[in-house]
Amino acid sequence: MATFSAVTNKGKFQKIFNFYRSGATLRLAFVTDAGVANLAAALDLNTLGQLTEVTGGGYSAGGIALVANDTNFPTITEDDANEIAIVQFSYTLAAVGTAITGIRNAVLCDNNATAANRLVLDFFGISAVDINIPAGSSQTFNFEVRATE
Repeated sequence: MATFSAVTNKGKFQKIFNFYRSGATLRLAFVTDAGVANLAAALDLNTLGQLTEVTGGGYSAGGIALVANDTNFPTITEDDANEIAIVQFSYTLAAVGTAITGIRNAVLCDNNATAANRLVLDFFGISAVDINIPAGSSQTFNFEVRATE
């Protein structure tokens, strides 16, 4: 057996690139769970059913469908200086008809037919306090995924 192993920076970039350009449908879900306020708790998440999604304002339960392509995930970079690969994307959430309240976090999931069984792939801590979007308003959220190993 080898004495050490590592994923090269080019390997990190290529794995991230292949996933976020695969054409697969992913789901971006906004959740209220203040109990997932630290990295250790987020790392143990498995499915969307473990979380409580926001409601109201035309938000679609089960998450918003995003195709893994260069339109939805426009920026993928390899950062040799910091030994990482990075994916950056944004999403504008609009509250239609009624307010959307209690946003704390967001998760990127697979597209399992049963929403509660959707696998949580990425977790984003947005705010330590509730974010509320008034009816008729919108807010843009910026996300970043860093592949470190």
